[in-house]
Amino acid sequence: MRKIDDQIIDVTDDVKWIGVLDYDIRTFDIVMYTEHGTTYNSYFINAEEKVIIDVAKEKFSETYLAKLRSVTNPEDIRYIILNHTEPDHSGSLSLLLELAPSATIVGSGNAIRYLEDIINIPFKSMVVKDGDTLDLGNKTLRFILAPNLHWPDSIYTFLEEDKILFTCDSFGAHYCSSEMYSDFSEVYTRAFKYYFDVIMKPFSRFMIKAIEKIRPLDIDFICPGHGPIHRENLRKAIDLSEIY
Repeated sequence: MRKIDDQIIDVTDDVKWIGVLDYDIRTFDIVMYTEHGTTYNSYFINAEEKVIIDVAKEKFSETYLAKLRSVTNPEDIRYIILNHTEPDHSGSLSLLLELAPSATIVGSGNAIRYLEDIINIPFKSMVVKDGDTLDLGNKTLRFILAPNLHWPDSIYTFLEEDKILFTCDSFGAHYCSSEMYSDFSEVYTRAFKYYFDVIMKPFSRFMIKAIEKIRPLDIDFICPGHGPIHRENLRKAIDLSEIY
């Protein structure tokens, strides 16, 4: 029996995790064995200009959109940031745009081009470059290009006031748990390394470049696209990704 997934997590007072839990998946992208399942992480920023960071896989759109409606009126969403456009992070986008027709999709140039082919509907867009910022009224997003981690479209998004770095596939793991903060237990560490080895290791030189960009930042949370959020262990997540 599928577990009921109604969990929402307050990362900070103004940022909520509204992703979905997939306990049952055992093969991801054909090549990865996912014995611990996975999560499809999405985040809501309750700023003056309301923001969604990444969206969920289409299969879970009903659960995902119910969570979204519980934290905000979708019509009030101003921006949808897509750090990466693979279907596990963009699958619910078309349905979300039906609910948030005024929202602008923000991503790298590659991301916006890919989306034009992926969703095949007109949408408002904003292309961001390395170091660009977006004023949300009372908060600021800064964008960091992180190409080839693991697609050419990848970016990181830094919420300056809350000190949160959203990294999509980087620093993630296929690890599903109702406890959404990393503990680097033996089991989780194995899952973290396996994920890195399969997805990120072929692009390790790009990972090193990305780490060089984020090391100077004052970060309190790393919020990836899959698996637990890094809080107390965020430096360990960065260091291990550099070592691996």
